Parts: sequence; structure tokens; C-alpha cells
Amino acid sequence: MGFIKQLQSEVPENYRPYYMGYMQLKEAIHEMAAEADRYRGRTQSLHSNDLMSTGEMSVGNFQDMLQVELTKVNQFACVKHEALFHGLRRLCEDCKTVGNRSGSSAAENTAALDRMSTRIEALSQEICHLDNYVRFNYMGFKKITCKFDRYLGVSGSALFIGGLHCEPFCNVRFDDILILLGLAWTRWRAAFNRSSEQAKDGVWKPPESFIRNTAKYWVKPEKVVLLKTRVLRHLPYLLFGASILEQERLLEPFALLDLDYDGLDAQSQMGAYSGTMEESQLLSSVYFDSPDAVCYGERIHREEGARLVRFRWYGENNLEPDKEVFVERKIHHEGWGSAQSAKERAVLPQRDIFDFMKGRFDIDGCYKRLEAEGAFSAKARKAMKAIAQEVSAMIREKQLQPILRTSYYRCAFQLATSNDVRISLDTQMSLLNEFRGAGHPTEPWCHISSDLLSEDEVNRFPFAILEIKLQNVSETPLWLRQTLADVEAVQVHKFSKFQHGMAFLHPERVSILPHWHQDFLD
Repeated sequence: MGFIKQLQSEVPENYRPYYMGYMQLKEAIHEMAAEADRYRGRTQSLHSNDLMSTGEMSVGNFQDMLQVELTKVNQFACVKHEALFHGLRRLCEDCKTVGNRSGSSAAENTAALDRMSTRIEALSQEICHLDNYVRFNYMGFKKITCKFDRYLGVSGSALFIGGLHCEPFCNVRFDDILILLGLAWTRWRAAFNRSSEQAKDGVWKPPESFIRNTAKYWVKPEKVVLLKTRVLRHLPYLLFGASILEQERLLEPFALLDLDYDGLDAQSQMGAYSGTMEESQLLSSVYFDSPDAVCYGERIHREEGARLVRFRWYGENNLEPDKEVFVERKIHHEGWGSAQSAKERAVLPQRDIFDFMKGRFDIDGCYKRLEAEGAFSAKARKAMKAIAQEVSAMIREKQLQPILRTSYYRCAFQLATSNDVRISLDTQMSLLNEFRGAGHPTEPWCHISSDLLSEDEVNRFPFAILEIKLQNVSETPLWLRQTLADVEAVQVHKFSKFQHGMAFLHPERVSILPHWHQDFLD
């Protein structure tokens, strides 16, 4: 489908006047191209250095037109975001009393709840429209400037397109409005159920061991915001370390931040409280394998008891000595057995990671210190010590070393009081080659941000990865099945980030490729 037809079919009528004037810019290019042909016919030469230069014919006029459209798009995106932000704040306040007014009949309360859900749904759709607005306008500016280059025989579009990432419309914060949407639905559900489904002081903590059944899907990037809004209708965000009450404190105006807004204009107020909480968290994992990929072979053949080692951290990593790194061991069990696949882990400060992977770390001494400090429960210390010893033995016996890294942004949806159903969504996944010859002999233990990587050492995954994790739940909820259909999610049986990374970053080390590999070659 062409770009114009796509706009006409997917953009609501009331949004269209605020989109970039693609057709006007296209017509201007055709006029300039015709003029250029006439000019060439007279002089046999044409000089124009780049898109943003004024020069022969009406290039300068095109530059002015482009800037006008860019300003229009920036202004609309910022105004729309602010309107959604304030609208959702008002909804969250209104949800405190909806359906529970004294003196109201049951029918009146039900009608009030219905009206409130309609208001929330309307703003949910507006969030999706804003997401489309950003994507379509970015696509439009990219297409029109490339068309300019092609018709005029110049090469300036790359500079303009590179600068788009710094424009306000490309930096709209969806985190704020999505978290507020989740809070609105949480309050609505509490009013609907007459009691909160989620304790106000409930803070989710990851269990030390995960036992679960998982279904995995690929989702196109343009469907991600729609997916999030649909899930939030039924499940709240699971923000690590932050309860619903704390989320309300971090986002104005629930329990206001300790900030003085007196004398600030509206835009300054927005800047004061926006950006205080992220709905997605950066998550990175370094996977270990031997130079001949023995772990990969065991995993892709789905051998019973196949084990895999990875070191994981959350957020940025600048090799801070005290940063927590989770040493994890995954183990695969076939469905016909009584055992379930599980992930178990221990935690170490980053200063000890290199010595640990080289077999020089004193595991016994570490856990004696933790016992003396009263850190963790006795049961947790025992379990983590066992995992640390097992992983250390695996590294030594199988000659494992860092081989690849996955980095992506993860958001999760789950009740704070239950691990029965958890939905996670990983976006913007990149895979990096971490292999170093001679068994990774020197520090640092993994790549740092200043390292220069060649193009073939990085692979960018083109889809979001949706995981539905069920624990003691046999069937995917009906509402979620409908959502999967609406966002055109594609289920990929046994998809593995590790196997995908090995197939594309280390194809010479593997003898068999995962079944989805061909999908990226067609």
C-alpha cells in the first residue's frame, strides 16, 4: 500500500489537517524537477550541494515549506501529549469516587462506571492515534526528502533524516501517559469490584526461582502501543520496586512530588514532573557458551536437562564495581516429564564477576560474609550458593565464556500479589557479539560503551517479543487471545533470543539453525 493510501485508510479524519503536507511537498518537488530539466536543457549542468542549501530554482522555497511542516508537526505532538497527560490525570482523580457515591442507587453507580470506562477507552484510542501520528510523520519526512534527492539528483536527505531524531515530535514521552492510563484502569477496576484488586502497599519482588509455561509471539513495532493499551485494560503495569501507591506519588498530581510549582508556566510544570518514571526497563544479558557452541547444541536439540548460563543486569552498565549482576542458570525439561523448565539465580557485585568466571572467586567466603551481614534469608543464601557453585563448575568443565549479549527494553504487566499470569514485552532488541579469542583472558568481562563494534558484530531484531507466562494456569485468558488477534501477533514456538543470536552472530559455530531463521532470509 502506498504512503498516501495508508494515511487515508489509517488516519482519523480529524487528525489529517495536522499531519505534514505530504502532497504539497510532493507537488513542489515535481515542479522543481521539471524546472531542473529545463535548466539542464539550457546549460547541461546543475549544481546543488544538499537538501538544506538554497540554490538554483526554488530549493530555498522547498526548505521553507519543509520547515513550516516540521514546526506544525512538532507543535501538534507536544500539545496533544500535554492534553492527554492532563486528561488522564483528571480521569484518575474522577475514578476515586465513581461508582461509589453515597445516596446513589446501584443502577446509577453502574451507569457512572460505564461512562467512566468510555472516557478511558477514548483516551486510550487517542494514545494510539498519537503513536501513529509520530510514526507516519517520521515516515513521511523520510520519504519526501528521499524523493527530493532522487528527483533533483542531490544527496542531502540523510542529514535531514538524521536530525529528525532530535525533533520534539520524535521524543514524545509515551511512558507518562501509558503509566497514567494504567493507573486510571486500576482505579476503575477497584471501583467496579468495590475493592482494590491490588494491595496499595504491594511491591512485586522477583522470586528466586521461576517455574512457568511460556508462549512467545512476535509483534510489529507499529502495534506495540496498541498492545500496551489493550493489556492495561485488564492488568496493571508491573514496575519493579514500585507499588501502585508509589507510582501515584511519582506522577503528578496524586501525592505531589516535593516540588514548588508556584510561578511556573504550564510547560515548565510539565518538565518538572515528566520523565520521573519509566514504563520499560533496559535489561541486558551476557550468554556463555564454549567456542564449539556445546550449550547451543544441547538447547536447540532440546536435550533433557540442557543447561544455559547467562549473567544479567538491569539498567545501564558502566562497569560500576557495586552494580548487581545476576548469575543465572536455565535448565530445560521436556513436557512429558514431571519436572518443569526453570531459571534460578544468584547475585554478585560486578567487581567479582571476572574472578568468578575465571574460577578464582571464593564462593564459600562470599556466602559466609552474607550470613554474617544477615543478607537474604537462610533458604535464599543456600539456594544462591548452590547455583553459584553449579555455574562455576559448568564454566570450568565446559570451558564456557561470554559469547553474545542481548539488550532490550522490557515492560511487564502483572498483579503485584500473584505470579499466576505475567505478560512481558521486549522492544528494541539488539544482539552483540561478546566472544573474545583465547578464552577471554583479560578484563573487562564484557563490552563497554566505548568499544567500537563492526557491523557484523551487531544484529537488530525487527520485532517486539511478547511473552505470556502462565504459572499454575492452564489457558490463556479470552481477552488476551482477542488482543493477540487484534495486534496480529505471530506465535513462534520455542523462540529463543540466545539461539537467534547464535544463528546470526556465530553461524560458523552452529551446525543447525533455529526453525525461524529462514523467515529472515525470505
